[in-house]
Amino acid sequence: MIARLDALISEEADDKAALSTADRQRQAAQMQGHLLAIERDIAWLVWRGLDERLPIWFAADLNPAAILQCTLVMRPVVERRGSSPEHAGYNLFGRRR
Repeated sequence: MIARLDALISEEADDKAALSTADRQRQAAQMQGHLLAIERDIAWLVWRGLDERLPIWFAADLNPAAILQCTLVMRPVVERRGSSPEHAGYNLFGRRR
C-alpha cells in the first residue's frame, strides 16, 4: 500500500511548478499574518460581547496577541563585549570594587 501511495505521489509531482523554499516560507508567513488578522477580528467581537454583558468568552486556542490586540516586535540581538553598565564594578561575590 505504501509503495502504491509513493507511486501516486511521484505521478502527480510537478517539480517545475513547485515553490522554492523561500517562496514557501514567504507564503506561510503571509498566511499566518492573515490568520492573526482574522483572530484579531474575532477577539474584538468577543470584547464587544463582554462589554454588552453577553455570555461569551475567548476560545482556548485564540492567539494571545489577538486577544490583547498587541504586536510582537522582534529586534536583532546586539552582541556586546564586556560587562553591562549596571553591573560594571562588581566582582563575582557582588561586592563593589
